[in-house]
Amino acid sequence: MNKIFKIIFVLLFIFFLALYFGRYNSTLFENEVQLTNQAILQYEKDLKSGITIDSKKYLPPKKNYNNRASRLGVKASNLVDFLFRKLFSSLKQLISKY
Repeated sequence: MNKIFKIIFVLLFIFFLALYFGRYNSTLFENEVQLTNQAILQYEKDLKSGITIDSKKYLPPKKNYNNRASRLGVKASNLVDFLFRKLFSSLKQLISKY
């Protein structure tokens, strides 16, 4: 029984970590400074002609990747995060008694 509990706990912890870091994956690897070749050529042309430069004009528009699946994943991750915080705070109190 104890062995099964440990296996389930480890699997839940790995699942939590996967969801937790997966949520931040898109923000860690976003790179807004990459310009397409066409945007670079347009930038150089505008620079030579003396037009006021606005960086937003040359950056591609941000894509919105929110959908039901991603929102569900974030909600599940938040729930697991909440449950683990409760679990660890309870374990901390239990351990501090001994």
